[in-house]
Amino acid sequence: MRSPPGNLHAFPCRAVTRPRAQRFRSTSAYPPCALKPKPCQRQARMADTPLNVIRLGLMKIFEYRTDPDAFRYLDITEELFEATDAFQRGPLSSKWRPWRVDIKGEPKPMPDLFQVDHRIPVFTQKALECLRPRLASHIEILELECPNAELFAVNIYRRCDSLIPAESDFRANRFGNIIEVNQGAFDHARVSDQGMFVIPRHGSVFMTEPLYDTIQAIHLSGLRDTEVGCSNCP
Repeated sequence: MRSPPGNLHAFPCRAVTRPRAQRFRSTSAYPPCALKPKPCQRQARMADTPLNVIRLGLMKIFEYRTDPDAFRYLDITEELFEATDAFQRGPLSSKWRPWRVDIKGEPKPMPDLFQVDHRIPVFTQKALECLRPRLASHIEILELECPNAELFAVNIYRRCDSLIPAESDFRANRFGNIIEVNQGAFDHARVSDQGMFVIPRHGSVFMTEPLYDTIQAIHLSGLRDTEVGCSNCP
């Protein structure tokens, strides 16, 4: 049995605005030259950006990260954990068979928001009713089998090519896959109506500020405060 990783941490917000002519534009997702900026260039770009410019983003962006240290968490079999790769690749509802999941971590409080791996948000019935109107149409809600609660997995099966590599700080492996977004600048026009979204070559789920504010306003529990960046004018 495997539980969600506990070594999670928050990231600072940093959005960089630049003259229109200098902004990175790509027809493909992330070319290698953009994925691997030289450390000296990246550090110089960040250091030379005034704080008043950093905060000019139109909307904050958060990473969906639950807090298993403070709340109960989901436990699934090794077989199901391997099956999480099917998420974010396309619709699953036509062949979906509810997964059996168990809630662990008593006597910690029961959260409204769970997570399986880093790519699958899981909502309680209460959370689903409150957040569904703010989710985009290319998001599936899949029922789970749980003896302790009504739970629903969220499959975001269309990727949003919105990260602006030239204005972001992130780590990528030698294959061009993004390992971690430290400080991200996102295309506002592409993410403003998404609610939740995922980006190419990365599995983590991101949230827009209106969705995050809704979660806070109605006191849905379970998340860490993981602000990772802002959306900028394209």
